[in-house]
Amino acid sequence: MGADDFQSENDAFIITTSPEDFGFVSKGLEDEGYEIGGEVGLIPINMVSINGTDAKQLLGLLEKLEDHEDIQ
Repeated sequence: MGADDFQSENDAFIITTSPEDFGFVSKGLEDEGYEIGGEVGLIPINMVSINGTDAKQLLGLLEKLEDHEDIQ
């Protein structure tokens, strides 16, 4: 059906697919009678640990970006 991966979490499934296949996978599951609560999001490729001063600076940057009216 186009899903790349799926995980079971409590009483739901988390299905991973490409953004291009999102509509196709959602419709296929709905056609099979499943209730869909989906969204398109990003999954990180690389995770990085940040500590100390770097963490404080990064949090400051994120707060400024969130407060900026031209950035969503």
